[in-house]
Amino acid sequence: MKNIVRIEIDPDYEKAGSSGAEGLFQVISIYGYDEDDNRIDLTNKIDQGTFFETYQDVVKEIGLDPDKIDIDY
Repeated sequence: MKNIVRIEIDPDYEKAGSSGAEGLFQVISIYGYDEDDNRIDLTNKIDQGTFFETYQDVVKEIGLDPDKIDIDY
């Protein structure tokens, strides 16, 4: 697999808010894209029940460096 250069995160703030975790979010899906713009589903690399504070936290959770990758949401 080629290096992932971009991540696309689909966040869910609604469920977190209704659970009393205002300002946090859960991840509906997360996709990585390599240099050739091939899309790779990375959703299975995280626990979708986890609440995250930042998109950088999600990228760290899947083992990537958020300072070396573009993050779309």
